[in-house]
Amino acid sequence: MTHEDAPTTPDLWNVRPVPEPASLVEQDARTDEIFDRDVLSPAPEGLNLTPMGVGLPVTQEHVDRFTPVLPRSVLHIWRRFGFDGFSGGVFWITDPLLWAPVVQAWLDPVIDQMPFTDTWHCLARNAMGSMFLWGENTGHSLEIDPVYHEVIVDQLARRTFADPGRREQQGRVAIVHAADTGLTTALDEHGRPLPPQALERLGPLRADQVYGFTLPPALGGALSVDNLHIIDAATYLTLQAQQTTITVCDPVGDSWNEIAPVIHVDPTTRS
Repeated sequence: MTHEDAPTTPDLWNVRPVPEPASLVEQDARTDEIFDRDVLSPAPEGLNLTPMGVGLPVTQEHVDRFTPVLPRSVLHIWRRFGFDGFSGGVFWITDPLLWAPVVQAWLDPVIDQMPFTDTWHCLARNAMGSMFLWGENTGHSLEIDPVYHEVIVDQLARRTFADPGRREQQGRVAIVHAADTGLTTALDEHGRPLPPQALERLGPLRADQVYGFTLPPALGGALSVDNLHIIDAATYLTLQAQQTTITVCDPVGDSWNEIAPVIHVDPTTRS
């Protein structure tokens, strides 16, 4: 898959972003084009990423709550698909209201270690429970990886959030990247992604389920499809947050002054 200015792919940040269209209709058309290309097109891994058609619709409560804090690109995807799953639950567009307690369970233990503070909302997640968050003031600045027990900071997204074009692109990336990791995350001992194996062996997921480890890797369990089962998402992920120490990863960190010129932004940029 290819992504538009994906913050987690440095080479894509080595070009200046294409300016967002001035027309809102054209902005929505660009969102559709990128989503269709990067999510709905047949994937090389053999999965056809198609909507399951089981998702809940976006309510007026969601519109009222999140219109002030989410980019138009995310709201457009919500209107188009609702909170739906794709390809048997490989990834899901999530209801941030329902996922707030799980996000809190992972962030509360490490809040003092974070390089910045914000209010985060879960926009998407994959079959293994990785969560892709949106900060109201920092954009697509955090991911939670329960398999490796990490909270991953994205300084590139945070530092460029003030640019309106980047903000819209980050909204698309937050959801499209979840689809990508649904196919490629959590490798077994042979370097093969676990979600496609789990889908074939265990079957599809509901919106409230994940593929969870019978014995978590943090406690010595194997990264193997033989160690996976279908389990309630909220219960499993909340317990996972309590199993062992959560690591905060900040890949950019103090290297911002060196990276900023590469992605064509002012090194003094702050969120």
